[in-house]
Amino acid sequence: MKKSTVTVGIVGASICILGSLFRIQGYPDGYQVAVLGILIFNFGFVPMWLINTISQLKDKAESPKHIIGASAVMLLSFGLLFKVLFVPGSDYLLALGVFLLGIRLIMSIRESLREGDKMAILGAFCLLAFSLALLFRIQKYPGGYYFLIAGAISFVILMPVYIIGKYNELVSGNKTNWIVILILGSMFLSLFLPMNISRDFLRKYTHTDLRLIDQASTIYERTEEVYMQIEIRQARDSIISPSKIDAFTVKDKSAALWAYIESLKVDLILRLEAINDREKAKQLLKSGQYDKGDFDKATTMFLLEHKGVSLRRELVILSDFYLSKLPEKKSKLAITIRNLLNTNAPPVQEDEPQHSWESGYFQGIPAVAVIANLSQIQANLRYAEYFVVDDIWKNSQADRIQ
Repeated sequence: MKKSTVTVGIVGASICILGSLFRIQGYPDGYQVAVLGILIFNFGFVPMWLINTISQLKDKAESPKHIIGASAVMLLSFGLLFKVLFVPGSDYLLALGVFLLGIRLIMSIRESLREGDKMAILGAFCLLAFSLALLFRIQKYPGGYYFLIAGAISFVILMPVYIIGKYNELVSGNKTNWIVILILGSMFLSLFLPMNISRDFLRKYTHTDLRLIDQASTIYERTEEVYMQIEIRQARDSIISPSKIDAFTVKDKSAALWAYIESLKVDLILRLEAINDREKAKQLLKSGQYDKGDFDKATTMFLLEHKGVSLRRELVILSDFYLSKLPEKKSKLAITIRNLLNTNAPPVQEDEPQHSWESGYFQGIPAVAVIANLSQIQANLRYAEYFVVDDIWKNSQADRIQ
């Protein structure tokens, strides 16, 4: 292998590692550095390595297997990069990359069978089992989680056996192969690091979501008491009062938006688990048994498909309606309502571009955090509903006394 090829590979992997470190530490420009590293790797090192490898082949009929291997590496690296950058479509790139890697490994197993190299067969089988398990998990196939565990266990157990059996051959082999392995390993590891989300982190978001739902239920019980008081008074007066019309219009509009947000949650669960049963999705949502760490589905749903824009629009409409029922538009209560249903874009941070309201709520965070954010909006909705209805009730009482 030429020194220029090795140099390009080391430079690309180093820049990618640097970008990932920037990303982990929260430094600015981490995205741009990681993108630069992956572009150098994919459009510099991989083509140069492929050309050098094919040019040294005695039998050109072996070229397709190297092309397939190089394509798998490029797709996997792009898929991991998309994961790091929270770009939708990473699952498809990873699935295709794993599929091509599986084909390449099957070709290696066939070659090893012809040569009678049992250790090579074992090594290729370990990688193939893990690759297929990863493909099942990415594509949400039935049993994918357990298949991934089985594939990982087989890899951990059998790969050391392969290394021990092939130790002398590996040590005395071409040193450039080790350089290639080092470059690939360091780059993929650097891309995996920012994706590391601990179970404790996801569990905290789950607890937050449950706490918000409990808060919303508690405040709604108080709201129901106000509605009941309005009903009792209406029964006594025997005429339909404006306060009852206003209060129950607030109730209907609030219930409609609550149901809309709940349907967004269910739609997200359907995508996360690749199912079509809404009742089952509701059960998974309630139990918290869904893919909490997924980044792609929420970004696609709320940003690319503009569900976040639609939700923001509905919140603005309801906020304006609430404010129209208050006698004073600049009172403390009106300010509270605006703050609870605030849809303004977040303030601009130093050295960062302006973000929209929906990107702040739904982009670059795991699915469980998106669910928790939706629950937070629902809790704010319940608080705002209570404040408005309670104000309508108190004003009607004051008018009655007068």
